[in-house]
Amino acid sequence: MADTFAAARQETHSIATVPDASRVWWIAQIRARREAAADAARPILATQIAAFAWALGILVVCLGGVLAWFQPARVWISSMVVAHGFVIAMAAAIVLLLPTAAYFAMGKD
Repeated sequence: MADTFAAARQETHSIATVPDASRVWWIAQIRARREAAADAARPILATQIAAFAWALGILVVCLGGVLAWFQPARVWISSMVVAHGFVIAMAAAIVLLLPTAAYFAMGKD
């Protein structure tokens, strides 16, 4: 049995090819660049999403004062914010802070 394993080991050693150091270094450099680009893109995407949300909010505020059909919705939203402002603020804080805390807690070493 040991002879069979030794023969199989010898056969696989003769077939296996090890790349030279320059190729291994080159592939490691490409991988590091890709990972750095992905890490840099994450906060950029979050900033773009926040900017889009702000732009949408400003658009709603601007159109809300002009469009007659939006007036009842504006009044309802205003009354909900006044009546439940603390709950809305806490929900927004949870939605924003929990993913941020998880991101920093599980960050790469």
